[in-house]
Amino acid sequence: MARKPDYVRYTGHAVFAEEAQLKRCQSFASTTEYTQEKLLELANKGNTEVVDESSVTATLEFNDYGDTGNFAALIGQGYYNSSRTNNYVLNDAVFDGASVDFIAKIASNDKTIERSIWLGNAYLTSVNMTYSVDGVATESYDYEGDFKRWLLNTYKNANSYKCDYSSATTAIISGSYPGGGGPGDISSSDTPIILTVNNGIVADVAAGDTINISFSTNNQITAVPALSLVNGDRIRLVTYKASTAFPELPSTPDGLGGLRKDMVDIYLWNPNTGSEEKVLRAQSCAVAIDLGRETKEELGNDKPYYRSLTRPIDITVTLELNESDLEIYAKLAGVETTFDASTLNSIDIDSFTRNNKLFIKLYKSETTHTLANLLKVIEIHNLSVKSLEETIAVGEDGSFTIDLSADNVIVSGTGVNPIL
Repeated sequence: MARKPDYVRYTGHAVFAEEAQLKRCQSFASTTEYTQEKLLELANKGNTEVVDESSVTATLEFNDYGDTGNFAALIGQGYYNSSRTNNYVLNDAVFDGASVDFIAKIASNDKTIERSIWLGNAYLTSVNMTYSVDGVATESYDYEGDFKRWLLNTYKNANSYKCDYSSATTAIISGSYPGGGGPGDISSSDTPIILTVNNGIVADVAAGDTINISFSTNNQITAVPALSLVNGDRIRLVTYKASTAFPELPSTPDGLGGLRKDMVDIYLWNPNTGSEEKVLRAQSCAVAIDLGRETKEELGNDKPYYRSLTRPIDITVTLELNESDLEIYAKLAGVETTFDASTLNSIDIDSFTRNNKLFIKLYKSETTHTLANLLKVIEIHNLSVKSLEETIAVGEDGSFTIDLSADNVIVSGTGVNPIL
């Protein structure tokens, strides 16, 4: 019997979204569910066969520390696109094909990799961003997919790489991320295990298939049976390395472990009649992006060939405030100028407009909210009011809860290093 590990704890779990090791990760959970179909027949009290179909879900939670690298990787854009200089416009086109391969490397005694978990073709189903006076800013992501495999012994140090279409029979391993050594950071020490195209495994070494990488030709891959690719295919390669060193992240006492209440500013205004002003008395702000998906099946294929979005995409912003005055309502109704002049006598709920804006600005300083200290901005345009709730109870402050809806989100980094 193999030696049992002395312990496996959170410090011995490293999670990768394809090429990128995810930072400030608080939890990673994957669940496999089996749906059983019992096949019956006349004159038989038992079952002729029991057919299992499996599905996999995953949830990841993070402390938000102002970097966009995790975000880019988790929406399927790739860390190598740049972690802090690109803008990410989250709309229908981005979300539709947002899928990721996850690799979780697990070490005993925080030193040697014992095994890896591969979650393949995991489609993003929800994104939640929460900013609250009660704790650090957080992000969470939910996924659903079809593939989960434990890789151990020879295959235990696994990696997943994004590949780009090159021709009908070849693909090129693409991208590199900060600190990396080349395209996809792949090297001749990587040995292929699995090649997937769109939602299917096209080559699997465990099944006797062959996958070849030509390191002298731009990291070009081929497979047997022969590939039949078209431009736009989602191509991923899973490999293993002989090295078993655990990818431990360094402690950074001077870095940012998470953003606290005094590092987050919320702005909500109507651009037609008001200016960009910080919302006062805000207790929390949450952005929830619901990406419900419909599983697409076909005869002759065991796994779904796609998971399409259930449209329209539902983006909800929930803003909670301690009650003070009605300025926030005046902003939503587009009468802020009149409110500021103290000549506004009434606000009608039918006056709320759709063209409101909300900005969330995240800074690396608790006291100095300047452009130089700005880490990340989340912009939401064309907001409309979904619901209002005003609450008062004995022993508590009066409060407002406002739900707003939108169509897209823009997340942008400023190029300021938050100290990784």
